[in-house]
Amino acid sequence: MAPLTIEATPTLEESELPEVVASAKTREDQAVLIVRKHVKWAAGAGFIPVPLVDLAAIVAALMAELNELAELYEVPVTTSKEREKQVIAALVAGVGIPLLAEGVIASLIKSIPGIGTVGGLLAMPVLAGALAYSVGKVFIQHFESGGTFLTFDPKKVESYYREKFSEGRDIAQAVRDDIASKKVSQPAKKHREPKSP
Repeated sequence: MAPLTIEATPTLEESELPEVVASAKTREDQAVLIVRKHVKWAAGAGFIPVPLVDLAAIVAALMAELNELAELYEVPVTTSKEREKQVIAALVAGVGIPLLAEGVIASLIKSIPGIGTVGGLLAMPVLAGALAYSVGKVFIQHFESGGTFLTFDPKKVESYYREKFSEGRDIAQAVRDDIASKKVSQPAKKHREPKSP
């Protein structure tokens, strides 16, 4: 499996992604593009300054990622979203309590004015992006081997998940820095008052 690179299509707009995914040569190439998109979405959600709202947005990005991968691999999506939430929770739990604590702390620290806000905004996008990357890579591997949500066993993929989470941190840092630089480089729009007659 080729590593995920962020630089593959640096000018790709979100609206262009469905066409790019559809034109990818293999199903695995399409899956990698889906993961790439959700790494960006999850990292972006990590920038939400409201504690715990960011976590909800990250979980939503992960759920969307799993749904898109399942659709691509023609894996039946369970009727209950609870099963998908359980799968994500089991994967995160596979990395252990430190990751869970890190995510909650990074979210809650945003509530501390000044340094807490900055610290949380630096940590959470990386954690979220790494999570989206590792979950995506694990499910690509699982679906490529013919697995489904019902046959998924987090214990069997724990070491692969840890490896991909570590790899995902580096990728997510690059995404975070890219998102942050775009936010800084875009000037604020000025509100124009209508001219009075």
